[in-house]
Amino acid sequence: MRTVALALVALVPSMAAYAADGPGMRVSDALTADELGPCDRNSNGSSLDRITACTDLLKIGRTGAEVYVARAAAYSDAGDRAAAIADLDVAILVSPDDAAAYAMRGALYLKDEAFRDGLVDLDRALDLAPGDEEALRTRAFAWDELGNLPAAIADYTALIALSGDDSYRYFRGFAFLRRGETAQAVADFDAMLTSSSPTLSAWGYRGRGFVHEQAGEMEAAVADYTQALARDPSDDRAFAGRCRAAAALSGAAPASCPAALTRAATR
Repeated sequence: MRTVALALVALVPSMAAYAADGPGMRVSDALTADELGPCDRNSNGSSLDRITACTDLLKIGRTGAEVYVARAAAYSDAGDRAAAIADLDVAILVSPDDAAAYAMRGALYLKDEAFRDGLVDLDRALDLAPGDEEALRTRAFAWDELGNLPAAIADYTALIALSGDDSYRYFRGFAFLRRGETAQAVADFDAMLTSSSPTLSAWGYRGRGFVHEQAGEMEAAVADYTQALARDPSDDRAFAGRCRAAAALSGAAPASCPAALTRAATR
């Protein structure tokens, strides 16, 4: 894992940047998606079209938080994270309990590696909206990246309970494995093997194959990686894992996979 700096950034929103948007800051009635029109983040317009539409709403005094959040989403899609964060700062000033604004700003801070600020915002978002799967997933991945495995595992566990999505078991399994809790990791991978989704089943076999590989159980690793490839022949990680395990069994270098282990053999 790369070394990251955990810096607390002071937020000093500049209201002058918004002087051109309309007749001053005030809380307007919340707009529905229909009223937001092409400004809405789910509209079919380009990011530039959405930015323009949101700015037009602000110019006529529709200065509710949802307009700033929508424009922030458009700025983010356009790759202008600084402008997006500036809009979210204003949205939070206008509506201090706007969970969506905190969640989006937290995710943007994480992309800028301002991890502490990002996690503070995500904590606030989840306090306001505990059922926000996207915010919870973003925080889980952040904790995982930062190596706070107990916090990551707790969030993955909450995600599984919230969504019923077994893909989170894969990430929790590897978090358990990194903590040295092999039995818990294998339990997560085993739970995925019978998934109706070939991809998720492949992930389960791949994860368990990696456990066997790390334990030096190369025959079992090859068997599990082969099962993963039977379900998803395009799974490059399973292919690479099987190559490594088979090479270890044969005493060959990992780069010299036997012909029997080519992808064509799995189809």
